[in-house]
Amino acid sequence: MRSGYAGFRNRVRTTLFGNITDDLTLHNYLALRVRPAGDPRTRTAYFVNIQTDGPIPTDLWQHRLYLPENSSGNTWESVIIPLESFVLTNAGETASEQLSMMRSRIRGNAKVAGAYELGIDYIGAIEYMQDAEALDRLVNKPEETKVSPQ
Repeated sequence: MRSGYAGFRNRVRTTLFGNITDDLTLHNYLALRVRPAGDPRTRTAYFVNIQTDGPIPTDLWQHRLYLPENSSGNTWESVIIPLESFVLTNAGETASEQLSMMRSRIRGNAKVAGAYELGIDYIGAIEYMQDAEALDRLVNKPEETKVSPQ
């Protein structure tokens, strides 16, 4: 099996005063609604990355996207990831000193490893876990919501 990655980034939003970043300081969780498909060997091999506009541009906060191994390509899964459980990495290695994520200066998120097919319905920042249920109702796709282990 060949590996690789694909990703997406937020568009750089420049102004007269510099780049605009997203502020997640009032949010505690990242909520995703995804549908894993493709090669069964890679259905559970995804990572979620968040990059901030911090002093070290190569710093990346990473969390494994936990999905049931028996997920099929027809089932949407709602996943909630606590922002505090992301791990600081740099150049592909876990940083020896784990700092707090600069939630007020989010630049983007990217990269999923391996041969894959992953449908993404939404990605959102929420304050409380109950907000994920309201978000699911808003997009009119009621299914199981689970919390990702820390």
